[in-house]
Amino acid sequence: MYKSSAGFEKKRVLLVGLGNTCGDVATELANVCDQVFISTRRGSWITPRLTDGGLTRDSLVKRRYVNALYNAEPRFVKNYLLERKLTRNFDHSLYGLKPNHYFDAQHPLTNDELPKLLASGRVTIKGDVKFVSDNGVFFEDGSYEDNIDVIIYTTGYKIEFPFLKHPSYKVHDNLTNLYKFVFAPDVKPHTLAIIGCIQPYGSLLPVSELQSRWAVTVFKGERSLPNETQMQNEIHQMRIHTASRYLNSPRHAVQVEWIDYMDEIARLIGCKPEWGKLILKDPRLAASIVFGPCIPSQYRLTGRGSWSGARATILTTSDRMVGPLKSGLAQKNDPYMASYIPMILGLIMVVACLVLYVA
Repeated sequence: MYKSSAGFEKKRVLLVGLGNTCGDVATELANVCDQVFISTRRGSWITPRLTDGGLTRDSLVKRRYVNALYNAEPRFVKNYLLERKLTRNFDHSLYGLKPNHYFDAQHPLTNDELPKLLASGRVTIKGDVKFVSDNGVFFEDGSYEDNIDVIIYTTGYKIEFPFLKHPSYKVHDNLTNLYKFVFAPDVKPHTLAIIGCIQPYGSLLPVSELQSRWAVTVFKGERSLPNETQMQNEIHQMRIHTASRYLNSPRHAVQVEWIDYMDEIARLIGCKPEWGKLILKDPRLAASIVFGPCIPSQYRLTGRGSWSGARATILTTSDRMVGPLKSGLAQKNDPYMASYIPMILGLIMVVACLVLYVA
């Protein structure tokens, strides 16, 4: 099991698989190894952690108005625009990385350093492994790399619950039979919840927190689950959606969209932020919910588990994001405020957001 780059000095290392783990390991090893190779079957889109303005990408992308516009756009249009921007910054075809699928069909690889390492030759992309010889590796494209010292498999995780004997918890190719990825429909009473067995396109912790809050309401009898048939039908529909949206791979069996899934669970708890009702009552807060980063405190405004400090936390998000980045003299130009330019033109965006709210 890989833990650090210590002990890999001057070695030639092959990484199999091209996910976020691979990107992080390759970045570390490239600083000490003679050469790092990455074997990939289909390539991957690489997204930067930082945006053009210098803030983290998720702080600008994970916003409700962006999510609403993204859901409203035709799939080929949004993928064309995203792929065009990524290609303009880093030509994936040039390095043998461009996949034959849409950007949103696969969980993206987020890494700022990997493109630089590929450009410098310290990391090299190879095709799928054909077989391993005594000293080297043959690849499906006919190429061969000799003197490979170490092979590290970064091919993801296999989901299983070996400590649970009930057949409902049997997993095949990472497909779980769990309602909302939490409850087994045919295990009664519903006193066992699976938390965090999901892959959101965003941080896992806010998702797990909402799952836990929902599970507690079910345990205490404050919320009830649909009947078994309804839950099984929804699981089936979710699998159909996943199969049509993402690549047919165990990696995407538990893939969900971040804000959409959190809103779905929050609706079951009764804590989904009702920004529509706040437009006249508290327009500043409503604007922050729609146009600002979607932070966990938005799900603490109302309902069970509400918190009196949620409003202040939401309104001061920019202070916590931008403030620590400013060392020395105060800056006149605030990149976070620049990201709020769409708020000025918000009347156009609200139409799309209202569709999301009503839905």
